[in-house]
Amino acid sequence: MALSAVASRLAIESAAFRRYALAGIATHLHRGDFQGGKGFQTLRLRTPAGPLALVNTHLHAQYHPDDRDPFLGHRTGQVVELAASLRTLKEPLVAAGDFNLREDQDGYRILTALTGLEDAAVQLDRREPTSSFGTRIDFVLTRGPRPRRVGVFAERGLLSDHAGVVAELEIASGRPPSRPDPVAVAEARALLAAGRADALHRRRLARAGVIAATATGAGALALRRVSRRRFLLGATAALALPCAVLSAMSAERWVSGEIEAFDRVAALRSSWVRGERRRAVTRATPAARWREQKRPVPARDVHAHPGSCLVSGANSRGRPSERRARRPSQR
Repeated sequence: MALSAVASRLAIESAAFRRYALAGIATHLHRGDFQGGKGFQTLRLRTPAGPLALVNTHLHAQYHPDDRDPFLGHRTGQVVELAASLRTLKEPLVAAGDFNLREDQDGYRILTALTGLEDAAVQLDRREPTSSFGTRIDFVLTRGPRPRRVGVFAERGLLSDHAGVVAELEIASGRPPSRPDPVAVAEARALLAAGRADALHRRRLARAGVIAATATGAGALALRRVSRRRFLLGATAALALPCAVLSAMSAERWVSGEIEAFDRVAALRSSWVRGERRRAVTRATPAARWREQKRPVPARDVHAHPGSCLVSGANSRGRPSERRARRPSQR
């Protein structure tokens, strides 16, 4: 199981763990990512400078070169799911962990473009390898806090093939994430679609294996003569049928669940894009612009009348409205 833990000298006001919907390929038992239950922790810490949101995560590992990585869609889905959660946080934000992403990869660009996070090592130009392969895949990312110092604090050893990363941060006021970058959204959509297509292909292969095993077993039983061929076919059928059962379970349960997870993550991405579009339209209305500027009612919109004051403004729908207030009579 993947261990995700946070030790803090600051008071933890709240903590939650969310497992990623796309956890990997279930039949790759030798990898362990699917069985590990990877996800991300979200904590709210109480600091002298105010509340701080801290996120700790561990994304799916990369076991193959970039051009033939079967887990690229899963890792992209985890990035999108993490980004959707981080976009809802209003406090100063720090996200750290084993992202299993290099700075030159699409997943890194998608994560930073969708969340507004900045790499502390990049800001201070202190890039150092953190993995046993000589790559930097462990990050401290911030949105609001300013890094003062960052570096590798421990060598790789027996307990982990990664070095630790330490960062000293100055807590500054948080800022809301900017609108999602259309290029990053398009890249995420394409990678999720490719991952879903790969899962569909694996389900078709698994179902084809069921048909082939069933046909082999039926053919063995159809041979009447006791021959060497019948014996070999019967033995093959005896071995193929259990494999067919396992293949059917994989196709109908794990791979189908994987396809549904791809659809859920894609819908999650679409929902926040639609939400950003609605907010952009709302910000474009005259009433919304007036509320954002928080300007006083202009003097030309105030009309003085004997015994009353008529104030013209705008209602919540952006249409002019009038409010008449009676002045107390002078006695």
